Amino acid sequence: MDITIKIRGQDRWGAGHYGAPRSGRRHQGIDIVVHRNEAVTAYDDGKITKIGYPYNPDDAKKGHLRYLEVTVSNGDRHRYFYVDAFFTVGDLVERGDIIGYAQGLSDVYPGITQHYHWEVMKPGRGRSYREPVEVLTNLGYEVE
Repeated sequence: MDITIKIRGQDRWGAGHYGAPRSGRRHQGIDIVVHRNEAVTAYDDGKITKIGYPYNPDDAKKGHLRYLEVTVSNGDRHRYFYVDAFFTVGDLVERGDIIGYAQGLSDVYPGITQHYHWEVMKPGRGRSYREPVEVLTNLGYEVE
């Protein structure tokens, strides 16, 4: 695989690795370093099952931020946060397809490393997560 995924290091807002402290909880995904408006691609084949807002859409500062969810063949839900979706719910995507563009976070969090958040939720109704670096490695990606 010729794609290397870079995880956000420590900045004034925290760190982007799985399990990093987050205001009394743990980070359930990884923050992948990108530039604003950079294309974000699907890591696996699946179906767009949700497009939503990680924050209240009426929030003047963060309400414009979006996320999309791709459900893959084993039922896992790959969730891409801070991505302006290129597809709509119900669309099928293939690994490598551009699914959206990275939204800018520096206007919301001055000094933050530009990134999108990626997490993998296990099938079912609860909030159970997989270790994302392990998932990416199993899919053949290199993570640093």
